[in-house]
Amino acid sequence: MIVLGYHGGIEGPFASGRAGRDAAAAIVDEGRVVAACEEARLARAARGATVPERAIRHCLDAVGLATLDGVDLVACSHASDQRWRSEMVTQSRERLPVLTRAAMGAALAALRGAERALGGDEHERRLLEQRLGASIPPERFVAVPHDVAHAASAFFTSPFDRALCLVADAHGESAATSAAIGRGTRIEVVDRIYAPDSLGALYSLFARYLGFEPGEEHEVMLLAAHGDPSHHRRFFRRVVQIRRDGIASVDPALVVRLALRDAIAARLLGGGAALYPRAMIRALGPARLPGEPLTGRHAHIAAALQEALELALLASLATLRARTGERDLCLAGDLALNAAANARIARSGLFDRIHVQPAAHDAGTALGAALYALHHMLGIGREGSAMPTPFLGAAADDVLVDRALLDFADHVRATMPRDLEGTVAEALAAGRVVGWLQGRAEWGAKALGARSVLADPRRAESRARVSAILQRREHDRSFSPTVPLELAHVWFDMTGVDESPHKLFSVPVRAERVARLPAVTHVDGTARVQTVSWEQSPRLHALLHAFGAITGVPVLLNTSFRVGREPLVNLPDDALRAFLASDLDALVIGDRWIERRGDALAPETPKRVREAHATPFV
Repeated sequence: MIVLGYHGGIEGPFASGRAGRDAAAAIVDEGRVVAACEEARLARAARGATVPERAIRHCLDAVGLATLDGVDLVACSHASDQRWRSEMVTQSRERLPVLTRAAMGAALAALRGAERALGGDEHERRLLEQRLGASIPPERFVAVPHDVAHAASAFFTSPFDRALCLVADAHGESAATSAAIGRGTRIEVVDRIYAPDSLGALYSLFARYLGFEPGEEHEVMLLAAHGDPSHHRRFFRRVVQIRRDGIASVDPALVVRLALRDAIAARLLGGGAALYPRAMIRALGPARLPGEPLTGRHAHIAAALQEALELALLASLATLRARTGERDLCLAGDLALNAAANARIARSGLFDRIHVQPAAHDAGTALGAALYALHHMLGIGREGSAMPTPFLGAAADDVLVDRALLDFADHVRATMPRDLEGTVAEALAAGRVVGWLQGRAEWGAKALGARSVLADPRRAESRARVSAILQRREHDRSFSPTVPLELAHVWFDMTGVDESPHKLFSVPVRAERVARLPAVTHVDGTARVQTVSWEQSPRLHALLHAFGAITGVPVLLNTSFRVGREPLVNLPDDALRAFLASDLDALVIGDRWIERRGDALAPETPKRVREAHATPFV
């Protein structure tokens, strides 16, 4: 049984701002996740096409198929009957001004009417057929609600037979926050909170207020560690409150105002700091324009926002834990990428175990849709973990590596050291910064050791040097440590977190180790740690031990292998271009050690590579 899942395809008035950025596909064969990737990685653009044509082709290639004919079921991660629900008004009726209620009600009704006129889910199937040049019979196409796909992506990749699933999104189709119970092959939604009552939307909108761009919400979390929440705690306590039933609730009128402001400013005013509510400006001060320096005031606002988010999640989860009796937790949605909040939940003791799959953002719903269709809709049982590895993207096999090195032979020279891990460890210990590409690309938002840049965490200057090499902006200078799983507890306080293979938990660096890890310890003494087992990444695991043997510190600085605003490198060609466009000291691809020939400049993309990236789905 082969099931293909995808996220994307919503176009026109139904497309969200993330429709292209998070477009993705995943494929499951006999209950095992075989491949999953985001369209942007393959398109080499920050935003891929809304229909993930390249990602679908990658998934089909992974199971030996040239067309969709061999796929038993295609599942998309959005269902038309969940879009623009009237609950978006009725659930917040008492807290929305009369005119806002009327305008929202009319707008939602119009959008639902337009959706029906287009044909709803049938329109999505026809659009996919058109883009792929394929025929998909209606009985082989299913639509999975967006929040359900999120929950499925977390539960069916977890080791749990039963668990509470919390989806915390910006707005999804209509529901912003959902609670579900996963049991065996079933997932049942038990509660939904509809936008604009949305923690995720509030966090994203305040990220815009603080001058960050869409997709940079993690920068707010990093900035928060520099601030004191007490400066603006009173404001956010009015905005985020706990209802009588124990569930957190956001001021929906403020969310509507901020969302309208963003839409108007982006379309009519070219962005900027105009049109924010006067009461908000009086309480917090003027908005920060992109590019303006970050100040203590901005850090205090971020700290109060982060505190409000964490307390709201804890309150809601305590209520849901008491209501359902579930002892294990699965998290999904954009807010599940907030490593500080995840760690606070883990350390609270509310749950025995917590699972967050690496693509917790919207791209992960492609995987969730496929798994939900397989297990919940078809009733096919689960055997172990559906996703034993996060390395599900494009592979860097020897053929691709050799062809790439031939294309760039005038600019680089490659050798094959007898002891690759020892060679790289010595270079890192000497202060060199190395690009590292191994095997298949990571699935998810973080570099997990397949498409990474590595440096010495003992050197405080590594942080600034890596930032300069990768052309990172001033505020984007927080880097993660990678450590062998068996030694993680020696260097980090892993209370509540058995392992952190996906960099989704921020944990305290042990006090006696902070001085030895200045490049990866955040200002608040924490680090967004990645634990590495030999089973998951044998070469990276060996490198960590080799570095530890030389330095006494079996930890490396590990950040995403991308230069400037580019997506993470994907194929060997991408890595070589990024290497030559930057000041990286060396590059490792597979078992090759690669250096420049003289002062080579970045060449143009070879014609063969340009054509390969432009190949349409056939």
